Amino acid sequence: MTGFEALVREHQAAVCATAFAVLRDRGRSEEIAQDAFLIAWRRLPELTPQPPLPAWICGIARNLARNAARKHRETPMTATTREPAAATTPLDCALSREHLDISNRALATLRDEDREVVVLYYRGDESIASVAAALEVPVPTAQKRLSRARERLRTAIASVEATLRATRPGPAFTVACIAALAAGRMPEAAAATAAPAAKPVVPLAIGAAVLAVVGGFAIREAVSASSAPAATTASSSPSSASAASTAAPRTASRPRVRSSARHARSSGWMSLIA
Repeated sequence: MTGFEALVREHQAAVCATAFAVLRDRGRSEEIAQDAFLIAWRRLPELTPQPPLPAWICGIARNLARNAARKHRETPMTATTREPAAATTPLDCALSREHLDISNRALATLRDEDREVVVLYYRGDESIASVAAALEVPVPTAQKRLSRARERLRTAIASVEATLRATRPGPAFTVACIAALAAGRMPEAAAATAAPAAKPVVPLAIGAAVLAVVGGFAIREAVSASSAPAATTASSSPSSASAASTAAPRTASRPRVRSSARHARSSGWMSLIA
């Protein structure tokens, strides 16, 4: 048994249950749990000290499941997403579907933290210590949440228990995780984390460069425009009429300089935004 296989076998119940508590869909939750194991396996060698397990992997699965829930509207777990049941009679199938519907409706009424405790407990080994370890909370806190959730469920608790126990991950999930690792599959979340995009930096750098260049042209234009009237004044006669005619072009030229500078700054900022 490889280290990855041992990791999956030991913690798959808690990790799958964490994703299931968010999505309430077995197929989708197991896909999320598989991604969580792949991400965790690639990151574990980089971490010192080693993070607490399974709480750390459960945290990855919880975040991935929440992201998936935001992208897609939650759909209740259907009979097609479950592993084949042992019951084959029409009556057994009808009872199974009824349990499933009751369970989904009941779980939907719970708060997120209470639903997570219930799912961890009944999809795992039904040990409150294991639930507390997966959530990184004290045992009394986990016990209190479980008791509160049971009280809230009341008459539906039997259906919830039956449904969650029937959807525990089995050997097929372990094999799927090993196959995904062997195929070198990289979950999207892991790829995004490993190589964060730096796209916003490029437009800002280009915009700053354009602004500097355009600003330089605007400054040179302002200097040349302001020095031209001075030369005209020096070469003209000292009469008041001539001085007035020289002052007029100087006054008229200044608004154009300011307008040009404003246009340069505006062009620079538009380059930044683009």
